[in-house]
Amino acid sequence: MKPAVRVLITVLAVIGAAVAAVPAIAADDGSGAVQGRTVDRVRIVVLPADTTFSQLEELGYGSVGYLGVSQHTVDPAQSFLDMSQGSRIRPSAYAEPLDLAGYRGGDPAPEWVAGIVERADKAGLAGRPGTLAASLRRAGWDVAFTPGENPDDPAGLITLDSYEPGKPGAGCSEQAAGCLIVQVAGIDTLAAEPPASDELVIAFARPVEGRRIAPLLVAGPEHPPATTLRSASTRMDGLVISSDIPATALAGAGVEPVAAKPDAAKPEGQPVTAVVGKQPAAVRGLADRLDEIEDRRITVLGTAFAIWLVAGLAVCVMRPGKRRHVAALAATGIALLPGILLLTAAIRPLPGVEFLLVTVAVPLVAWLLAKSCRGRFSLAFAIAAAMTIGLLAADMIAGSKLTPFSLLGPNPAYGARFYGIGNELEAVVGCLVPLAAGAALASHPATRRGGAAAVATFLAVGVVAAVVFAASRWGADVGAAMIIPAGSAVAAAVAIHNRKVLLVAVVAMIIGLAALVASDLAFDGNSHFERTVLDAGSPGRLFEILGRRLGMTAESFATPINLALLISLVGAGGYAWYRRVAIRRWFAGRRALFAGMIGAVGASVVGTIVNDSGALFLIFGAVYVGAALALAWAGADNSGTPERGEEGQ
Repeated sequence: MKPAVRVLITVLAVIGAAVAAVPAIAADDGSGAVQGRTVDRVRIVVLPADTTFSQLEELGYGSVGYLGVSQHTVDPAQSFLDMSQGSRIRPSAYAEPLDLAGYRGGDPAPEWVAGIVERADKAGLAGRPGTLAASLRRAGWDVAFTPGENPDDPAGLITLDSYEPGKPGAGCSEQAAGCLIVQVAGIDTLAAEPPASDELVIAFARPVEGRRIAPLLVAGPEHPPATTLRSASTRMDGLVISSDIPATALAGAGVEPVAAKPDAAKPEGQPVTAVVGKQPAAVRGLADRLDEIEDRRITVLGTAFAIWLVAGLAVCVMRPGKRRHVAALAATGIALLPGILLLTAAIRPLPGVEFLLVTVAVPLVAWLLAKSCRGRFSLAFAIAAAMTIGLLAADMIAGSKLTPFSLLGPNPAYGARFYGIGNELEAVVGCLVPLAAGAALASHPATRRGGAAAVATFLAVGVVAAVVFAASRWGADVGAAMIIPAGSAVAAAVAIHNRKVLLVAVVAMIIGLAALVASDLAFDGNSHFERTVLDAGSPGRLFEILGRRLGMTAESFATPINLALLISLVGAGGYAWYRRVAIRRWFAGRRALFAGMIGAVGASVVGTIVNDSGALFLIFGAVYVGAALALAWAGADNSGTPERGEEGQ
């Protein structure tokens, strides 16, 4: 049997085994939630901006948690409009800001409504402004708005009906099938008017600029006291998003959202459900941690990197003979860092404590690994990378309990990603998977020069990692289904120096991606990929999504810092090409390690092209390729030949 055929059979067998594991948890969404039922009245209450979580908790009824009010930046009026349409995108995706001149105190001019709909269509929004009110009115419900002291309050945008524009009433008639009331009121109103037995109340603090997360209360027949909340949009206990508000109202009313046209994409919002058995106190500190992540990335990680750099340079100057050890420890530490950050996310320490833990733990664990491996730097790096990948994979399978709170996680406060690996960790895993396999293979005499066994290892590891990090029930990142296989396929081709193997690997990986898509559809993974791509509604809508993502990729390079980094990377790449003969000697006798590095390059290039944060993938790729170069240089003597310990003997 030819090697290429053996490789294909091996990869297909691993694909089958890995994909077969997905249904095992498909029946359990991990929500622990109570499903909703029909009510006759829905009351949406917009509370003062300074309303606190504790005030809602003290009311003594309903499910209490937090509401993510926007994506990235907060435009309060846009947040209210998002609640009318059941879908949202980042405000910068719109061609122009929301102009309220034609709103006219809740009695909008028809031409203004038409402009709002056109604005949403141009931005590629899934859904249409005014879907909530239109859907309820078509089902015989009345829609009312009580604005409080300001008749022009933009909270009235929640009641917008873009199908039959008109001013909402001040109340509801007894003849109506049901009643939706959007009310601007204080916390005292909620205390004096608890929900009736046939009423659903949704109350939240008014969105304001600079605050992405606001306290939220949902109370009704299926939201018992002393519970928190969640939705399929976030898969997080205690946090839902603004587009879940209309989905919750429609689910409570037992009404399906009206479609703008037969092939229109479905609104993305999901109904909010109660999490029985979890007290609101368990999620009270959630908003504080999410709000701190952005700042801690700078204060904790930035300061730690500066200290490591100064310490490393000091050792190199004072003890030149230890330069290779410093390079190997740096590479191993970079592989360890995402895993260490996942552990700190588990305990959520104070900023100073997290800084100390990260600054000390990363070099300490890297040094312990180097000592335990007796100078076999490739093996130490492989173990470190495997630890990080294993921790991340375990968290994906467990339901992304820790990743959202990691300093390298998706940061749900931005409102775009709440579970799975996110762009930062997708870039990390895409590079670490081939590098970990290559380093492990390079540490063993039988595989360090590549060959069929190395090819099978690269592909098998890549397939398993792609399933874990791409499956909607776990990593939920379709980009991982392209990036990880691409890196593994490139590494396999380099390991055996055979382009036919690359073609076979690509075919096998395409089959794996198709299997993942089939699994997502068959077992209702309800992933972001399924809701935005598989449920796009039409090929035209799908091309709009792809075009928007490519545009966002280009925009990611437009910031001054990213543009400067891109120029620097191009310069570094040019210098590396000029020195390619000398660099290639660092990998002498360790083709597997070289294959892993080229696989990381391939993963980074693919990620840069297909992801909406292309600059980020290029930056992370440069870091991990640099780590691989440091590892190779550390394991070679002055002539470029691997040192005895690195030969695995």
